[in-house]
Amino acid sequence: MAMGMRPAGSPAGSNFAALPYAEAPALAQMLRSGPETFGRLGLKFLLLTAARSGEVRGAVWSEIDHDARTWTNMSFHSAIAR
Repeated sequence: MAMGMRPAGSPAGSNFAALPYAEAPALAQMLRSGPETFGRLGLKFLLLTAARSGEVRGAVWSEIDHDARTWTNMSFHSAIAR
């Protein structure tokens, strides 16, 4: 089954399991030890910002200030417009 796909018969509103907080350092180390794929970079960014996966996937370069080391997450605008 592809990652992110729900098993057949799974309720549409059910949540995915979360990684226990204590295991986050091991995941970060695993992400550092492999090749820098887009998936790994996105997951590292997600861990460092504690953002939701949809916010990370929707991030655009204009929201990121490399000099100030900040990300101004503008995704809340789309939620207001709905």
